[in-house]
Amino acid sequence: MNNIFEALISQLEGKKDELKHKSAAVGFDGFIDKVVRVVKENKNDRYLFFPTIESFGRYILGKKNVNCSIEIVESMTKLGGNMPILANALGNIGVDVKCIGTLGYPTIDPIFKDMENNCELYSIGQPGYSIALEFDDGKVMLGERSVLDTVSWDNIKAYIDIDRLKSFFAGSNLSAMVNWGELKHASSIWKGVLDEIISINMPDKHRLFFFDLADFSERPGNEVEYILELIGQFCNYRKTILSLNTNEALILSKLFDMGVDTNDLEKLAVGLYDKVKVDVLTIHNPGYSIAIDQGGVACIESAFTGEPKLLTGGGDNYGAGFCIGQLLGMDLACSTLLGNAVAGFYVRYGHSPSVEDALNFLCQWENEFDRNDYRRSI
Repeated sequence: MNNIFEALISQLEGKKDELKHKSAAVGFDGFIDKVVRVVKENKNDRYLFFPTIESFGRYILGKKNVNCSIEIVESMTKLGGNMPILANALGNIGVDVKCIGTLGYPTIDPIFKDMENNCELYSIGQPGYSIALEFDDGKVMLGERSVLDTVSWDNIKAYIDIDRLKSFFAGSNLSAMVNWGELKHASSIWKGVLDEIISINMPDKHRLFFFDLADFSERPGNEVEYILELIGQFCNYRKTILSLNTNEALILSKLFDMGVDTNDLEKLAVGLYDKVKVDVLTIHNPGYSIAIDQGGVACIESAFTGEPKLLTGGGDNYGAGFCIGQLLGMDLACSTLLGNAVAGFYVRYGHSPSVEDALNFLCQWENEFDRNDYRRSI
């Protein structure tokens, strides 16, 4: 494992100046997140929080047929949604980012103002709102997203001239469309980008197109099959990357009736890669991440911490780091390690890293591997 740390640190040091020449276009959601912890006991204002989702779930089940009141303690209110978090992470590390989403209208909501240091903001409506219940082992998102139902391809074009959209998505080194699961009209939006922008340009496999479906558990199977087929059409024009968390990967495995041992994430990734037409598939969870392409598989341990400062957005930061690796021409293993490093920094410190932060964190993390000897074969 140490060799890959050294390889990544060397490449990132040598190529970091290239980032100022890389561009990205990201769309199309936007939320305001209130991050909270759920109180188990409050003794004289000394809080004991529910440590796990399971412990909280057992408590709720124990309240069946009775009323209960549950105290929460707010950790922070922050920008949210897959697009803003992904775009902000890319911008922090040095990429020129154009981001399109529900950031407030007619003026940008102050919660997104900090993004203006790193990103060029284009708003197409009001943001959604979510409460993130965070636990040591994960999070539960409670979202109000009906305001996003107005976001459609025609509506986007009414806010942003089609020629400008073409320059964003056809001209960027990286394009990303995320949160298909929560955007009611996402399928028509993604098809509009394909039909009216990507497919009318010459294929260019040096440019990347990144997709993150986000939580699509409420979507019927036929809609999931449709969007996967649509993503497959992008492969004719761009190098495509599909990012999933473990839960999303398991939903797809059931949809395809794969019969794969779901405890074996590597076998699950290989099985899904055979089913889904993409150039690169990556699956991430708090323990480790996997990436697969036609050349092979990389499986990399995560920078896990038992005391996370912020979980909400960890997956988007992983996607940002992975895409940075791919933009800089790194192999799967280094790209996956960089994704885990960017996510690990974010979870531990509560904000996305700069490129120097990422380099310092990689050195720190490498020492932790030496000290704890929790290696995983690659």
